[in-house]
Amino acid sequence: MARLIPKKTKVKVLFYKNFSLSDALLMLAGVALAGIIALTGIPARWVLMGVVLFVLVVLMIQMEPETRAYQSLGHLFRYVFERKTFLASNESGSGSIKQITPYAGIKVLVEKEGKHSEETAFIDYKDYLATVLEIRPIQFYMLTEERQNAFINAVDNALKTINGQIVSLVKIEKPFVLDSYIQNEKVKAEDIIVATENAELTEKELDPRLDIIESRVIGLENCNVGTPNMIMKEHYYMVIYDKSQDSLLATTKLVQSTIDGGTGGALQTTMLGEKELAVFLKSTYTDNFDEREVLQLTNDELMDWVLPKKVKFGATRYEVDGQTYSTMAIADYPLAARNAWGNYFFNISGSRVMVKFKPVDIDTAESRIDVAIMEMEAQKMRGGKTSKMIQLETHIQTLNELMVGLKNG
Repeated sequence: MARLIPKKTKVKVLFYKNFSLSDALLMLAGVALAGIIALTGIPARWVLMGVVLFVLVVLMIQMEPETRAYQSLGHLFRYVFERKTFLASNESGSGSIKQITPYAGIKVLVEKEGKHSEETAFIDYKDYLATVLEIRPIQFYMLTEERQNAFINAVDNALKTINGQIVSLVKIEKPFVLDSYIQNEKVKAEDIIVATENAELTEKELDPRLDIIESRVIGLENCNVGTPNMIMKEHYYMVIYDKSQDSLLATTKLVQSTIDGGTGGALQTTMLGEKELAVFLKSTYTDNFDEREVLQLTNDELMDWVLPKKVKFGATRYEVDGQTYSTMAIADYPLAARNAWGNYFFNISGSRVMVKFKPVDIDTAESRIDVAIMEMEAQKMRGGKTSKMIQLETHIQTLNELMVGLKNG
């Protein structure tokens, strides 16, 4: 099923062709400066004026679809004067890891009902809180299209229950812990030995079975976390943010029940506990760790384990505890997409992916769409290349369809 993805409603206001307000102001300032130089009595005024105009032209060169050279130069200057290295050893003050860490720790709420108590863990982001739901993945493409649509509608309905909160879908990769599989094989071996002692198996039947189990255990141990051949496993999460603890907890439970009810329990969600949250936070920036370590830590030691020891920023990449990373953003997307089109970038090996959802109330959405459509119509009236006109027309059509959808509820 093809699904329509409307283009963005925050449209940059253009004065002429693809020149924005900031572009026009810079050009006006440059021309004014060149004019002032021409009116002075400096002997080399014409050379200086030529230099100013040349620099102005260079600054207006379009580097990317919506970025000009002067904007990139501004980012470069900002980078030069910003601090680039942060250390965990600096407990506080300039250069501390905590300066660039958005979260302050993990908060646990204990609710008691009679003899029973229930713990809920939140990520404390200083000014707001977050809960994390792990979503167990399924083989989506093995489902019929009707079943796929039912799953998509369930998640869609869950997102519609979000009332003022912000939501992120996160995919990370972390080493697969195979301890339970190894233990299961050892239990099988013990059961076979017991069966032999009870004369249910002969010695000849015992030895080949133990050999098979031993080879399985060796294979699992060679692929377990901490070994050179460790297996990386993908994990998917839904993170919900809110300033109100009660509202956040209520919304999280509603999201869980909506997804569970809409998929008949096939798409399972689990709210992460305190130590699971610590593992989640660490896995968002590195996969070079053994999550079994967290079992030996006290609650007060969790954040020291979570935070990196050193972060160093470069011009196009950054290093975390010696590992080099780069960040990419999705700049464009298809207008009409099939089911699960995000599979293409969510399944990039070795990547961490985040898609952020921020609800907008209907009045604000309609106002944005109205402004965007008027700006697109104005740009279309100014004319231009055929490809540009087709792009504008398509943009207008998708925004109109979005407006119809909002009006129809």
